[in-house]
Amino acid sequence: MQQRPQWCVCGPEYDRGSPKRPFNPLVRRPASVTDPDSWVTFEQAAQSGASNIGFVLSEDDPFFVVDLDTYKSQVPDNHELILGAVETYVERSQSGEGFHVIGMGSVGRGRNSRFHGIEIYDHDRFIIMTGNRINQSGIAAAQPFADYIMELLGPIVDAEAQYYPPSRPSEEKDEALMARMAGSQNRSKFSALFDGNVRLQNGKDGEGHLYPRSDAPCYESQSEADLALIEMICFFTPDDEQVARVFLDSALGRREKARRRDYVSRSVRSARAMIAGSALPLLDFSALMTKVGSTKAFSHKPSSSQRPSIILTRVSDVAAKPVRWVWRPYLARGKLTIVAGNPGLGKSQLAIHIASMISTSGALPNTIARAPKGSVIMLSCEDDIADTIRPRLEAAGADLTKIHVLEAVYDKKGDRRLFSIKDDIVRLEEAIDQIEDVVAVFVDPVTAYLDGTDSHKTSDVRAALAPLQELAMRREVAVLAVSHLNKNG
Repeated sequence: MQQRPQWCVCGPEYDRGSPKRPFNPLVRRPASVTDPDSWVTFEQAAQSGASNIGFVLSEDDPFFVVDLDTYKSQVPDNHELILGAVETYVERSQSGEGFHVIGMGSVGRGRNSRFHGIEIYDHDRFIIMTGNRINQSGIAAAQPFADYIMELLGPIVDAEAQYYPPSRPSEEKDEALMARMAGSQNRSKFSALFDGNVRLQNGKDGEGHLYPRSDAPCYESQSEADLALIEMICFFTPDDEQVARVFLDSALGRREKARRRDYVSRSVRSARAMIAGSALPLLDFSALMTKVGSTKAFSHKPSSSQRPSIILTRVSDVAAKPVRWVWRPYLARGKLTIVAGNPGLGKSQLAIHIASMISTSGALPNTIARAPKGSVIMLSCEDDIADTIRPRLEAAGADLTKIHVLEAVYDKKGDRRLFSIKDDIVRLEEAIDQIEDVVAVFVDPVTAYLDGTDSHKTSDVRAALAPLQELAMRREVAVLAVSHLNKNG
């Protein structure tokens, strides 16, 4: 893909109201997915300094994309089956809540199931590329896989279109409609959304200010809050124009982005599709499960007789790069560092001190260098934040606004549980994205988060720590794992 001049850029610095809109960085003008003259090379896009770069799919290239919007899907487990069905390039989407499966093949007119959060397309689309890959596969020929996804989506997309109710004029006045919603069973939620009393998962309101009320409805993004309100209005009226009017009269609808007519109309269509999809039978992936079995159904791997038994890398093909030290020569970005020793030697206190120095760009021990300033995420299940962690950080002179403790996670049932390195590494990456300036992640003690791994088996521990090592490399953060030896040494 990098060899094709089909790249554009996007971001709030180009269009604050529509940060995903493609632009030509050379002339800083909007690009068109049907106009190759408005595209640039990969190098020109990458060197532009834009927040995001992306690829324009066209009929002249061999690529297709399966876009999995896992966060919005009502059946996200099906996405795991799709990801397990083919070996080709897969990366996380910009939100971190979905995936782009990119293969070589043709799908013609693509298909999109909003309810299932699955879309497939191969031309006239701009896809933001993150490079946050989840595997080591290159883009592979995957026509059978594309055909199967198209076959699966065909009936459900047709059914969604059949169930999708056309807009019908309503004789009810907007004021009467709002009064009916204000008196409904969900009146508290409606009032909060209509008045803009929502908070995002980053603890801020829709205007980017810190939001103090913890009882307000919480949403992943401002767009999700908008969609929640629009969906509520859709339940009460069949008139899409009325839905738009009521939404635009709300506090959420007064934002600059919401005033764009295309944004509101797309949101209304999405809300209608979600309502329609909830009345449909779930997409049947049982055939895909049968195909997958214990191996990749559409794998592009050669047979065992063709496959090399080792992986060789010629050193001359690898570009040299310097180590990015946080604390030379002990702690580096992109690396997993383990501090191990008997109890009572001060390993946790050392971690607290280093975290404090990172938060303030303070002087580090045994060196004249200062720590790179940024935030630190701490996983600590043995010490209480209030009576141990905070007092220690204050004593070390830390900037407490730069220290974040990941206390626990919630499972699908809403129950609180301990973070698991094996199962929750994606959530840790989400936290890194949310905080933005993370320099290091400290895990103390690491054995508490290994989820049943036998700490006495070196091979098991090494395998269990692999996700942390990969996280460090992907996100260019330093990961410090504290390991306490048992009393017997």
